[in-house]
Amino acid sequence: MKIAPGVRIRASSRGFSAGIGPRAARVHVGTRGVGVSTGAGPFGAYAHLGGGSRRRSSGGGGGYGYAYAGPSRTTLAELDRAARRAEKEAEIERIASVERQLVRVHVQDFRSPTRNILPEPALPDARAVR
Repeated sequence: MKIAPGVRIRASSRGFSAGIGPRAARVHVGTRGVGVSTGAGPFGAYAHLGGGSRRRSSGGGGGYGYAYAGPSRTTLAELDRAARRAEKEAEIERIASVERQLVRVHVQDFRSPTRNILPEPALPDARAVR
């Protein structure tokens, strides 16, 4: 559901998630971690940045004795700034589009002007002047 412009909340059987920012640069935060997505028209891309709840295997595989804590505050702040910047650019483009529409509303095709040529005036009657 849409909470505010650029803020969406989703609920599923896997938990809650939130999407923040415009479609062109959206940050997703939820129980499965943090990710970013972008989209234009029918195309889109998503990248998982990490974090979230993960199951640990009991087998030995590559653990170094610490768990991944997710993206750093710096990374999240940078993503937030990028999302805000993209949102501002989208708003500027929307306003520019509205302005272009308003400016074009009054444009009409007019006939090209023609010069009217008046006939030569008649000479006054000399008898009437005397």
